[in-house]
Amino acid sequence: MSKKLKKQSVYSVADLESLKEFTVDEVKSDSRGLNVTMKLVNKAGNVVKIYVDSVLFGAELVKYTEE
Repeated sequence: MSKKLKKQSVYSVADLESLKEFTVDEVKSDSRGLNVTMKLVNKAGNVVKIYVDSVLFGAELVKYTEE
């Protein structure tokens, strides 16, 4: 059984720089569509999970654009 790692907070873009080579593999949420978990995977098979708290939704704190 693998050991469970502690969730780390994101304070700035520097905390996300190491994720440049990762791609989104899966997006899940609870039954209400809140508390989202995004699974990212890189070419080596390493996995990172990003947890998005529901308080960010509706407050326009998380935005995206397609390019």
